Amino acid sequence: MVGRYRQSLGKMVAIVVLLIYVMLAITFLINYRTYLNRPGDQTWDLAKQYLLNAGYGMEPIQFNPDWLKNYASDWGRLQGFNLSACNGCQSYWLISMVDEQPQKGYATIQNSRVNNIYVNQIQANNAGNTRPKNIILFDPKITISSLGGNISCPFSDGTIGPECYSEDWQKIERMTMTFGGDSRLCLFVHPRNNKNIILEYPEVKMSGKITFSTAISQDMISGDMAQVYADIYVNGEQIGKLSQEDVPGWKITALDTTKYSGQKADVKLVVYTNDDRRRHYCITANTG
Repeated sequence: MVGRYRQSLGKMVAIVVLLIYVMLAITFLINYRTYLNRPGDQTWDLAKQYLLNAGYGMEPIQFNPDWLKNYASDWGRLQGFNLSACNGCQSYWLISMVDEQPQKGYATIQNSRVNNIYVNQIQANNAGNTRPKNIILFDPKITISSLGGNISCPFSDGTIGPECYSEDWQKIERMTMTFGGDSRLCLFVHPRNNKNIILEYPEVKMSGKITFSTAISQDMISGDMAQVYADIYVNGEQIGKLSQEDVPGWKITALDTTKYSGQKADVKLVVYTNDDRRRHYCITANTG
């Protein structure tokens, strides 16, 4: 009887040990696969450019897995950025291999995928609104206006709802566009024939200027297509007009807002074109 018991116990121990080895092997393979997919130099360059364009203000940058920090530190890839630990900080950035939810008490206020990594800004729920000065990071009131009437398009989680577009090119959403390694977070606003797309941002904290970056998607440029225009208003007063030619690269335009410096004002953009073919237009606006 005792012998059978010992024999059964020995089999159970063997099975448990085998299961442990299998679990360890699976964990190793998963981690090794993640390691093989680690970001390269180009990805780190794009991530760095994204942080700068998204209003990075020396908040701590955290990493998941932790060993990503070693690659961010090697060869000065993120030199000049704050890679210290986040001990009770109100706001921080997370660079991770998988898109994940923030810890309890925190919320993601902006996020983007850069090649095979995710770059998220995380903020404590009690921190108040400390978003950067890129107007595009706020949710606009969107109206599509035509002679047939106006359509209001709710905007949340970085995009409009399906009730406001029938094809993907008509979607209005935040995205990252890159030219020659210069990656910027922008609002994709493809104009539509015989329509104005109106973007309204209330109570924007103003400085002495607004700097706009605009571009047409690289693969949509042929050199002879229509320009895209954006009329810019502050508190109902038109302060300028942007024009984006059919050429590659970011076009930078600064408009004077000294009159409103230090105040909160309503900013409105009206986007349109004379011919909407292949006009994959993206825009960002910074009050810094």
